[in-house]
Amino acid sequence: SDCLILTNHYPAYDNIYRNGFIHSRVREYKKRNLSPDIFKLRSGEKISFSEFEGVDIISGSKEALRRLLDSCDYQSILIHFLDEEMWNVVKKYKQTKDILVWVHGSEIQPWHRRKFNYDTELEIRKAKVHSNRRMEFWRPFLRNMAERTKLIFVSKYFAEEVIEDTGVKLKESQYEIIHNPIDTKIFSYEPKDVEQRKKILSIRPYASMKYANDLSAKAVLELSKYDIFEQI
Repeated sequence: SDCLILTNHYPAYDNIYRNGFIHSRVREYKKRNLSPDIFKLRSGEKISFSEFEGVDIISGSKEALRRLLDSCDYQSILIHFLDEEMWNVVKKYKQTKDILVWVHGSEIQPWHRRKFNYDTELEIRKAKVHSNRRMEFWRPFLRNMAERTKLIFVSKYFAEEVIEDTGVKLKESQYEIIHNPIDTKIFSYEPKDVEQRKKILSIRPYASMKYANDLSAKAVLELSKYDIFEQI
């Protein structure tokens, strides 16, 4: 391929939720006759090869990534969850290749944007250390973006938040807004009987407070105060 997708995770048959949204994009790329190579950067791991729903994935260390980029004539590199380790390899090519960086959140946000994840002073102190390291990487990166490098945000709100947090004013030519799509073939509308309004189903990750499952629980507890709760 003349295009490489670089990511930190990719779905597997025994772990289908690791960056599943990237796989959704790859499926759509393939429908449009675009078949990018996939490289999953795993620090310190030996190179390995896997397949998921017809997509081939290479996994390996930064040394393997460097060899791949040196040996293949990629015209563009599409990056998800950019970090310093990735950039130390990719920056060599910033003048000769188109580099598109999807900015998701966790890899760039300062600690206070996810303060709800920390319960103790020790956790907050550790979060601040990691936050400072992220800012030490991202601020110089944003200030010195090459002409062929572009950021992609899921919303205008998030782009403005990143500009505020980093203190780096981005030119409009340096980023695009591409909203997250919903695959309506997988998540299709099903007409429902009116009685189903009394059934509550919440499916979210429970590994992070980011998804506000506590508020869903509180909503159910609030409903329990009403007579109709016996039917719910």
